[in-house]
Amino acid sequence: MQVKVKYSVVVPCYRSEKSISELLGRIVGHFEKTGESFEVICVNDASPDKVGKVILDFHRKDPRVKLINLFRNYGQHHALLVGFQYTKGDYIVTIDDDLQHAPEDISLLAENLGRRDALMGVPKGKKHALYRNMGSRLIRTITRMVFRPPPEYISSAFRIIKRPVIDQLNASHTAYPFISGMLLQITRNVGVIEVEHHKRKFGRSGYSFGKSLALASNLIINYTKLPLNALIALGVGISAVSFIIILYIILNKLLATNFQAGWPSLIVVISFFGGMNLLALAVIAEYLIRLLNEVTEAKRVVVRDAFLDEKADNEQHQGQDPGTPQGGQGRPGQGRT
Repeated sequence: MQVKVKYSVVVPCYRSEKSISELLGRIVGHFEKTGESFEVICVNDASPDKVGKVILDFHRKDPRVKLINLFRNYGQHHALLVGFQYTKGDYIVTIDDDLQHAPEDISLLAENLGRRDALMGVPKGKKHALYRNMGSRLIRTITRMVFRPPPEYISSAFRIIKRPVIDQLNASHTAYPFISGMLLQITRNVGVIEVEHHKRKFGRSGYSFGKSLALASNLIINYTKLPLNALIALGVGISAVSFIIILYIILNKLLATNFQAGWPSLIVVISFFGGMNLLALAVIAEYLIRLLNEVTEAKRVVVRDAFLDEKADNEQHQGQDPGTPQGGQGRPGQGRT
């Protein structure tokens, strides 16, 4: 008989060997204090450190903490979608593994969720480095441009989402996921609330400004027609300018007695249009590549093994390091996003 779970906490894990024990201890302690039923789904995104082993040790002591190992590093959004597939709770909470959001604030999210489908825990004052804040602003600007969320909306990795929305996310399959954007495509009934944001205790953030730029380009190309529309506008503009230039040359040829069309201007025009053609082909090729990835699921996420809460799990994996092909019970094998 499946135990009813109210809260499922999904934690994407990468290079968090030093912080994950404290995070899990505080999550478990918080729910034991509130008396609510819960589970914690930790998705090890092929982290090069020993975070998988730390989580597995925690799981053997408390099976409410589960571990899912991925074959390779797919990124935070893919890891979250895999974790969602294993959740059983009525409410799903996502939180990063760096301790910058306090697990104790989960109650704050739950108490203020109300009739909303999701609620974002927005930091009062971010304790990120300057480059990370710049990247966040860039993503926020593009998110507003692409998805047109409610005016008060601010995206956050610390969020609570109701089960029906998670079920819709689980039914979505894309090679380029963006959780906040996919959430806004499903519902606009999303709110925000301010929460405390703490300095990072261990290591450095895995998000660089370059990665923010890559995410921004994914948003623009995958969720909008902006590049194609820009090419259309540019093509129309160039055609109009070209028509004016041609008209100017014809009039000069007819009216001016000493008019001569020079080779340099001709070479410049040919080179310009050749470059524009290559740019247009590059943009179209990028769309075709991404379309091919979507159709063939070239970036599907493959789960190496899953350590869940069945009684046989501890016995089956006693002494086994995470990362071996023989997985735990539940839904091992291929997690597709």
